[in-house]
Parts: sequence; C-alpha cells; structure tokens
Amino acid sequence: MPPLRIPYANCTAFSPDDTNQLHLLVVRRLHHTVYMRTPNPETKTVLIADDDLWMRDMLTILLTDEGLRPIEAGSGPETLHVAREQQPDVILLDIGLPGKSGLRVLEDLRKRSSTRDIPVMLLSGQINLIESGHARDAEAAFHKPLDFSAFLNKVHEITHSAA
Repeated sequence: MPPLRIPYANCTAFSPDDTNQLHLLVVRRLHHTVYMRTPNPETKTVLIADDDLWMRDMLTILLTDEGLRPIEAGSGPETLHVAREQQPDVILLDIGLPGKSGLRVLEDLRKRSSTRDIPVMLLSGQINLIESGHARDAEAAFHKPLDFSAFLNKVHEITHSAA
C-alpha cells in the first residue's frame, strides 16, 4: 500500500474537530486505496443508511473487510431510492435519518412489494428499540455504540440465509 500523505500546516495541536476531520480523511483515503475493488457478483450487498459520515465510513471498512459490498445512503428518501434500485441483501438502518426517520423508512420498505422482503437491521444511539417495540418489523436491532462482534455475527447470519 502506498504511504498516506496527509497535508497539514501545523501539527502542534489538534482540536477535537480537527482530529475528527483528520480521522475522516485517513478513513476515506484508506477506503479508496485499499477497499475499492471490482465487486464479485456473488458478494452480498449491504446498504448502510446513516446520516453520520464517520459511522458510514467505519461500517464500510468493517463490512468490506468481512467480504461484503457496502453501499451508502445518508437520508431517509435516499435510503428508499437506493433500496429500490440496488435491492441490497440487508439494510443497516439508523433511526435518526434526516428527511424521513428510519422508522418511517422501515414502514415504507415493508409496504412496497419490491422492498418488503429485504432484511433490515435497525441501529439507534438514542432509544432502546426492543423495549420501545420499534424492532418488531426488523430482523435485528442494535444500540450504538455497537457491539461489533454481535453485530457482525448477525449481518453474516442474515446475508448467508439470503443465499
């Protein structure tokens, strides 16, 4: 892998915002240099629907490393569009999406025949989806921060059963 060259003017101190920006730059660079490969048509597709760019980047790298093909959406309407067009094998759906909440997106996915059978895993950093009853139409629900081991086990379980 070629060395990362990150331009910066002064590295004596980074504010938290600078550190986050630097981190995102590194993640994006790694993703585009290491993980952008020609996808295998047999590779399972995972739609990551989250408005948090950092979370999408982390999940993209994690899922790619697991042999899956991630695609992304950053809003509710975009999630519905990508789900209809791409027909992913599973959708990772944050409930706090702009434009249309993840819970409303889930309702819309279940109403449409073209997306009704796509498995959905709900993600939330705010409410307990199981205790609130919101997880009943989803295959799984996870609270952020994610337990990556349990999360990946469930993603693999769903994508292998979608074969």
